[in-house]
Amino acid sequence: MEQGSNTPISNITYEGKDSTMSGGLISTGDRFRAFAQSAFDLFWIVSPDGEISDEHESWQQFTGRPACEAPGKSWLDAVYSPDRGLLEDLIQRSILSGQSFISECLLRRFDGIYRTILVRSVPVRSKAGTISECIICGNDITEQKRASLLSKEQLHLSRSTNQIGEWQWDLLNGKLTINDALKMLFGLAQAANPTTYSQFLDVIHPDDRENVRQILDRSLRERTDCNIEFCVLWPDGSPHWMTAHGRGIYDIHDNPLSMVGAVMDVTAQRRAWALQQLADKRASIILDGISDAVFCVDSEWRIVYVNSVAEEVSHRKRDEILGTIFWEYFPATIGTSFEQKYREAMETQKSLSFEMFYSPLMTWLDVYVYPSRDGLSIYFHDITERKRAENALRESEAKFRRLVESNIIGVLIVDKVGRVCETNDAFLQLLGYTRSEFETKPLFWRDLSIPEFMARDRQAVQELNETGMCKPYEKDFVKRDGTRVPVLLSGASLDTETIDGWFAFVVDITARKEIEQQKDIFISVAGHELRTPLAGIKGNLQLVKRRVRRYTERLDVLPPGMKELVDDLDNRLTRSLRQIGIQNRLISDILDVSRIAVDKLELSLEPCNLVKIVQDVVEDFRLAEPEREIVLEPLIADVVTVLADEYRIAQVLSNYLTNALKYTEPGTQVRVGMIISGDLVRVWVQDFGPGLSEDDKVKVWGRFHQLKDRPPQGTGGVGLGLGLYICETLIGRHRGQVGVQSSLGHGSTFWFELPVPQER
Repeated sequence: MEQGSNTPISNITYEGKDSTMSGGLISTGDRFRAFAQSAFDLFWIVSPDGEISDEHESWQQFTGRPACEAPGKSWLDAVYSPDRGLLEDLIQRSILSGQSFISECLLRRFDGIYRTILVRSVPVRSKAGTISECIICGNDITEQKRASLLSKEQLHLSRSTNQIGEWQWDLLNGKLTINDALKMLFGLAQAANPTTYSQFLDVIHPDDRENVRQILDRSLRERTDCNIEFCVLWPDGSPHWMTAHGRGIYDIHDNPLSMVGAVMDVTAQRRAWALQQLADKRASIILDGISDAVFCVDSEWRIVYVNSVAEEVSHRKRDEILGTIFWEYFPATIGTSFEQKYREAMETQKSLSFEMFYSPLMTWLDVYVYPSRDGLSIYFHDITERKRAENALRESEAKFRRLVESNIIGVLIVDKVGRVCETNDAFLQLLGYTRSEFETKPLFWRDLSIPEFMARDRQAVQELNETGMCKPYEKDFVKRDGTRVPVLLSGASLDTETIDGWFAFVVDITARKEIEQQKDIFISVAGHELRTPLAGIKGNLQLVKRRVRRYTERLDVLPPGMKELVDDLDNRLTRSLRQIGIQNRLISDILDVSRIAVDKLELSLEPCNLVKIVQDVVEDFRLAEPEREIVLEPLIADVVTVLADEYRIAQVLSNYLTNALKYTEPGTQVRVGMIISGDLVRVWVQDFGPGLSEDDKVKVWGRFHQLKDRPPQGTGGVGLGLGLYICETLIGRHRGQVGVQSSLGHGSTFWFELPVPQER
């Protein structure tokens, strides 16, 4: 074969002895072709300058592209770009030295998947002894390398861990038994257990299910051991790769009885294998599907692979990144702990993981480094938000700890059974305990509380369970010496790994209570002092009114102008008496509030007829307000007996009627009625005034609350905003309830309910 010859391989003939077989001449070229076809998966011939001079049909079958359609070095397009220089160097070394060399490269198959090819360069000499061509022979060793890598990783895993799942499949009754380790590998709860073969297949990824079934069936049919690699989907949807070895057990007639096997998790090895087989399309899909940014470098620190997330983070295309030097691409890592960790992993060939702040991006990264003989695979996961949350949590805990330790207010933590688990010194000092006493003998909520506040405590616990917090409320604690201390209490739910309960903030309000008590005492004294002169004025006015009436009754005919004078005087006396009544009511309200504040409001509970109370109050108002129309609805019975203080129930109904008349225009009806529902009787007063907003319906029961945007339209004057507060308190002391139904522009209906004693 002469130098520079372009003779195809199919036409190569060599001088020498030819053989005849079956009437045909067999040349040395035929023998070479037969040998090459049986020994190699593909081969092709290149010239000394690296251009393809001839390709065998195996090249076309493997790559799916005839090189002759694109002459020159275009055949290198099928070679993985980082390996092109290596292959060209291999050819030149063979041509220059006349020796054969072996290496590995990645070659793109017809389906676009890169395969690992073991290539041998064979120089071809002419008769003159010069090397004119180089034959490149290759064998696909992808599966051998994959199997070798997997077996090594499996052996390492089995030696370093005990996470080997075991299974037994009873073929006679179809029962499948697995151990706890296999449950963990499959992501199942300890109680879960696939008990049938079909349930076992359901755990496997749908893409691998049929393959696993066929391998197991063939193993039992051919009575051979089986090795399977498959993907398992955990309940959270995450994929995990397994490798399993199975063996059948047969009876004396070779009928299969059962199959036993072992399973190991090779997800980490699969990831490492995927990173080493970067050009493989399936590996690329796996890596592009994860949320981490992946960079892979070779032993010379050249970037040989990046996934799609790495492209997004870098804001550069993959082609712009590949081939660049890692330190040039990440100059900010030079001289930092990043560089130290990467070089350590490369030198020791040990995997590393660490968290570190990357200042150019102002980002916290969770980094995993996987070394191999060919370089490093580096995973970056952005954990900035997690770090911020952790820092915020630490700051919050520090602030809370400073609040607790400052001892400005009492802080305590109570578990579900009511035991005080933790408290600060301020709370202990409030109750008169020492730290050593608290640590020696636990405190319980029930021992610190007073029975009369238990109902409010239960309400607070209900709020905590429903909303996670309770509104501040007042109560009394029992101190160590048995005395009471008034506090303002608020709390929130607390659910941690060690405590399931709630924590509370406690403020000592003793000083405020003392001030309120002094104020209430002053109001009580002032009220009594004001009543005395008002009683005298009222008596004198009533006396004048009676004398004027007797004087006019004795005279049959009044002098001219006298009647007008007497009528005017009578009207003025009536208005004065009404104003005195208003002042007395205001003083009574003030005195009632002061009695409520010091818990000295006394009730005289006796069986009484509620129907008569309602009738008497309505009749009194009709006499006092003859110009107003007060309608009493037909009552449900002549007698409705309740256990009540007759005077206080009349006071509540009087307050309702006074408010109704106050906010209703003259000439408009005010209606009163009564209904019974079960063991409750309700008395209601309806007006047709301006009505209340949703906010006012709540606030109207508070102390000193007045409707400032709704001036009185009828009689009654301006009050102090205490009447409805007193009504709610009085009805509450009777174990009843109050309420209002109202909407703006449609009037209001105030009601109260009292329990009706059941007849024995």
